[in-house]
Amino acid sequence: MAASSQPTQEIRRIAKLNGKNWSSWRYGVNLLLEKNRLNRVVSRQELLPPEVSTFSI
Repeated sequence: MAASSQPTQEIRRIAKLNGKNWSSWRYGVNLLLEKNRLNRVVSRQELLPPEVSTFSI
C-alpha cells in the first residue's frame, strides 16, 4: 500500500502553481512525471497501459 501513496506524497512537496512560480512548478512536475515514467503519456507520445490504474489527488 505504501507504493500507491508514494506519488501522492511526492506531489505534495511541489508548491502549488500561483502565477509567480511557473518555472519551479514546471520543473518539479516534470521531475515527478519522469520519475514515474508518465511524461510520454502526458505528452501523448505514448498511451497509458490498460493495467495501470490512475490515482486521484
